[in-house]
Amino acid sequence: MDAHSLDKRKHRRIYQHIHAAITGGVYGPGDRVPTDVQLMREFRVSRPTVARAMRELENAGMLERHPGIGTFVRRADSPQTVPLGLLIPRLNKMGIFGPICDEIARAAQGHGFHLLWADLGQGECEQAMQQFCLQCVRQKLAGVFFAPVEFQPEMEEINLRIAEALDRAGIAVVLLDRDVQAFPRRSPFDLVGVDNFRIGCMQTEYLLELGCRHIEHLAKPYSAPTVDARTEGYRRAFRLHGASYKESWVRRGEPADMEFVRSITRKMPGAFVCANDWTAATFMRSLQGLGIRVPQDVRVIGVDDDDYAHMVTPPLTTVRQPSREIGAAAVRAMAERIADRKMPPRDILLGCTLVVRESCGE
Repeated sequence: MDAHSLDKRKHRRIYQHIHAAITGGVYGPGDRVPTDVQLMREFRVSRPTVARAMRELENAGMLERHPGIGTFVRRADSPQTVPLGLLIPRLNKMGIFGPICDEIARAAQGHGFHLLWADLGQGECEQAMQQFCLQCVRQKLAGVFFAPVEFQPEMEEINLRIAEALDRAGIAVVLLDRDVQAFPRRSPFDLVGVDNFRIGCMQTEYLLELGCRHIEHLAKPYSAPTVDARTEGYRRAFRLHGASYKESWVRRGEPADMEFVRSITRKMPGAFVCANDWTAATFMRSLQGLGIRVPQDVRVIGVDDDDYAHMVTPPLTTVRQPSREIGAAAVRAMAERIADRKMPPRDILLGCTLVVRESCGE
């Protein structure tokens, strides 16, 4: 039995234990149930395993959780909350989606929502996403927050299938950060994020104003549509400044691939505009392995201002995304979409801030 299957069995044991205690009268309406820490000790499991079991009991209408107070058996007269789903493939808590999800969870309570989080495990991403969609339909969720998958050749087809399946089931969809269709096309779903065209322009203009003229754009293959928008902003910045660029400066490859990095630094550019902080941080480690110094030999700029920006040496100049504000705006957008399903699709784009650090020589 693999680790994921074992975790699923452990969480079901906790679920069944609390379920039996409630239905058997051990815990009555309004009673407090054991804390997550107590259950971790009793069942010798991790906090995420306990949290998953408790979330499922909450979604089943048996428990209500009050942050900072505890978890209680739901009273018959307790107000019913509206169930929503949160589908973020390969969630990485170090990136922007960690604080976005945290804020969605916090803000959802204030709007009378409760969340069913996707548990995608380590298996095939599309299959796990489809299974979560079926779960959303069975549980009659009102809406789903969806961050489309990236870094797959068939990602547009996969994302469209998922979003359209939810929509056909009458489930409102609010996209996080990126569309399900390639830039500049636009899907019929609300999208909450930032103006990525403007970000690409902001990054490049900053480097042009520093005197850089040979500036290349670096991203991983099959990146999200946000990266295509940033690349268009990069191109636009050269035109705004009356500077020339070559299309060959738009690079697509793995920033950890030393041969690829060596190939794009043979004729050393003055700077690299990176699609995000993860790409920039990985690229800077590869540069270091080749003996190329940042910023003495080349300047590097990223996007997000997440943990990666602080983990590299020198610290990374970047464009800060307002992650928590995106989460709060997404919850507001979901409430409005559920209230009026006939509204035209909306782009809710928040502002960003340039954060200057040592990777650009300032």
